[in-house]
Amino acid sequence: MAEPVKLLLIDDEASFVKSLADFLTQCGYAVSVAFDGNQAIEQLKKVQPALTFMDLKLPGPNGEELVRQAKLISPNTKVIVLTAFHDEGERESVLRKAGVVGYLYKPIKSLLELEQLIEATLKQ
Repeated sequence: MAEPVKLLLIDDEASFVKSLADFLTQCGYAVSVAFDGNQAIEQLKKVQPALTFMDLKLPGPNGEELVRQAKLISPNTKVIVLTAFHDEGERESVLRKAGVVGYLYKPIKSLLELEQLIEATLKQ
């Protein structure tokens, strides 16, 4: 039996993280969580996830710095930014250069689309 794919959810909204973690666990993923930048760094080192969903506005290291650290700590981890803001232009470009492979806008409107996003991203 194959090991479940490891995901890391990083967001300071605890109820959002719990709901998303519960859903993804039911889908068969091994889900770890972090609620701030420092916890995120610890979890990245410990878990080495295949895919990380990361909010940019976090206590501690956040945004571009956390994306850069994630890629240094766990180079094979794919990063998708969780955001309520539709970033345009230069910031999105900087984040993509730092290693972000996609964006997921909150609130998440479709869990089916989330599953499809995960599957497509893991195949990249």
